[in-house]
Amino acid sequence: MLLATVGCGGGDGPTPPPDNVAPTADFTVPTCVQLSCTFVDDLSSDSDGDIASRSWTFESGTPATSEAETQAVTFTAAGTYTVTLTVTDDDGDTDDVSKEVTVSATEPPPPANVPPSANFTYTCNALTCTFTDASADSDGSIAAYSWDFADPNSTTDVSTDANPQYTYSNTELQNFDVTLTVTDDDGASDVVTQTVAVAPPAQTSCDAGDGTFTPCTLDIEQNATVTITLTARDCTANGNRLRITAPIQATVFTNGCSEPIGTVYTINGGTAFTAGTQLVVQVTSGSNDPGRIAPAIRVSGGYPSWTLNFDDGEDPTAPGEPDFNDLVLTVNATATP
Repeated sequence: MLLATVGCGGGDGPTPPPDNVAPTADFTVPTCVQLSCTFVDDLSSDSDGDIASRSWTFESGTPATSEAETQAVTFTAAGTYTVTLTVTDDDGDTDDVSKEVTVSATEPPPPANVPPSANFTYTCNALTCTFTDASADSDGSIAAYSWDFADPNSTTDVSTDANPQYTYSNTELQNFDVTLTVTDDDGASDVVTQTVAVAPPAQTSCDAGDGTFTPCTLDIEQNATVTITLTARDCTANGNRLRITAPIQATVFTNGCSEPIGTVYTINGGTAFTAGTQLVVQVTSGSNDPGRIAPAIRVSGGYPSWTLNFDDGEDPTAPGEPDFNDLVLTVNATATP
């Protein structure tokens, strides 16, 4: 009898899958703040799959265990403790690692204090000066102020206010070296000194002139820039002219009756006049009226702002003349350091 052996499918059957490679557990020991640490599973890996889960154990920690990838822990006291991380991959294999972490109850030293920076601004109206603190402290606040106004005529020329006002008693222009000392909330201090020019009230004078113009002398009490604004006008004369005749020679305009109201004229190119300067402002009448009378100016105000009301003398018999509104000029002095 003939027996036949028949094989089905050939070969040795399907190739079995490779053995699973176990995961590797690992983490970075964190830098702790006093007794508190934050642990992160940042180094674990699985070469042939994924980390499916993890489990932490924290010796003397709260919480004592966790399954989170990132976990904040507070330890009970200063010391060195063991932290264990166990990871499981997607095929069920596990690995664990234990590391020690040291915590301290001592608070880290605070950053070094940054000293304050002292500074101030000021404005003076005659003998009275107002001082405004402009100091700064980048890592805190100003806790105390000490002002010295350097007035040799007074024994009370000091202040602890942030923004004080002080009145001098000198009878002529005088410079005072004002000092501000500031102390911050950590006890550090800084000092700044500025020279302040102070002058007693000046008398503004407007001369009669020569019958065609009238000059006014304005005393500039501090180093200051000067502007003149045409505040208003109500005139028809052709040639009402404004000039500066001292300490510089400059024509501001030649026909004020046609100048735009509100125009601001910068005097001396914006360069400051020195304290004690006598600024002479001269206004000339452009009137050709045969019956014209001498022009005149009425002045109000005082340093640092004057108003000049000019009458050009035209048509003096008209009702309300002289009305002193042909040109209305505002002279402003702005103090500079």
